[in-house]
Amino acid sequence: MIRHYAPHAAYAAFLGGLLYVYATLLGGCGSAIGLHAGAAKATKEVNDTAVTVIETTCREKADSAARNPDVTTDQAQADAQQVVETCNQVQNAQHAFAAAHDVWVSFLLSAIADDEFDLQASLRIVVDLARLWGDLVPLTADFGIELPELPPLFTNLLGD
Repeated sequence: MIRHYAPHAAYAAFLGGLLYVYATLLGGCGSAIGLHAGAAKATKEVNDTAVTVIETTCREKADSAARNPDVTTDQAQADAQQVVETCNQVQNAQHAFAAAHDVWVSFLLSAIADDEFDLQASLRIVVDLARLWGDLVPLTADFGIELPELPPLFTNLLGD
């Protein structure tokens, strides 16, 4: 009924684990790549929270609509289907953000491995991520979900 982000979860966890190590190692040095790695790590944590909130809310709202004793069974099913369709839109927007974040993490890990960091390319990804989060927030708000703000480590990169 409601789709989950499970197929990419293992890959994202692997990338997140690698990035965590590098963010920890590079975070204290003040380098641009260290700042971006730290921001990516903090942003992943916010996105992980968003995934949990979105999935929990979608499941609860769909269950509630399907079991509404104040309407007919057919109406309850139709209401639950509408909730699922709305959840799919919200989850598609969240998946787009998560996929773009995975690209950013892969880009950062490649830059670390190659010892070549393209700051402008990373900033373009940051701008895309900010836009995708900006698209997600109103969708979730319309559905009664308040997402956390992107972390200051991330938003500070937008001012660079």
